[in-house]
Amino acid sequence: VENMPEDVADKNWEEKIKYRFSQLGGLKDKDVEFRLTLNSGVWGQVPFEKAYAEGVLKNGIMKLNDFEIDEIATAQVALKGEISGFGAKPAVKQMKDGIEIKDNEKFAKKLKMDFPSINLKNLSPLTSKGIVSGDFDRARLKFATKLGDIDNKFNGEVSRGENSYVWDGRVELYSSDFVRMLNNFSIDYHPNYPLGLFRFVADVKGNFDNVSCKNVDTNVGSNNFKGEMTYSKIGKLKSVKAVANANSIEF
Repeated sequence: VENMPEDVADKNWEEKIKYRFSQLGGLKDKDVEFRLTLNSGVWGQVPFEKAYAEGVLKNGIMKLNDFEIDEIATAQVALKGEISGFGAKPAVKQMKDGIEIKDNEKFAKKLKMDFPSINLKNLSPLTSKGIVSGDFDRARLKFATKLGDIDNKFNGEVSRGENSYVWDGRVELYSSDFVRMLNNFSIDYHPNYPLGLFRFVADVKGNFDNVSCKNVDTNVGSNNFKGEMTYSKIGKLKSVKAVANANSIEF
């Protein structure tokens, strides 16, 4: 794959994908059946190995029957679904994905992704399976992800907000060790005794700095809370407000 211009190569993954699609307007008028095998290549300055693709392109819509990359930045990727918007706005329909990342820290560095508040070394590997329909402005998705010892499920919608993406849907989050999970996300909490497992189920709406949660049902060790809560972050100031029923409190 031809290297991207330097001004594009330094941008985020979304801008790189948009750039590639802007060059593919000619595919809108092509009808093609294809089967492609590559032993190695480079995408956006990131090398990959053992890629395979099979599908049909008709009326500007590409139906991927199979797409696999065996190795890209310690990850394996598999996709199946419809892609459209060539030469314009990229979009997908019923796109099923399967991703396995062996080393999240190396993966983030190679793709120039920055997560300063997350201990990616401890939170490896990552596995994810899901399905998505939409574009970069709004998408409907359902996925299940395992990040280290954290299991996460989401079913809902993600849309572009003023400064970040807004999540709106049902979340289920589980971890075998509540304190270790907090520490891996740069939350300095060290109680005198282990609290045990963490479970969080709720309808959420917001981003990582401001979020409201309704129909909350959560466990921290033997503590159980049900109700509603909001979380907000302004600069270094973090605020949590909750209206909840609890069976007991031990922190």
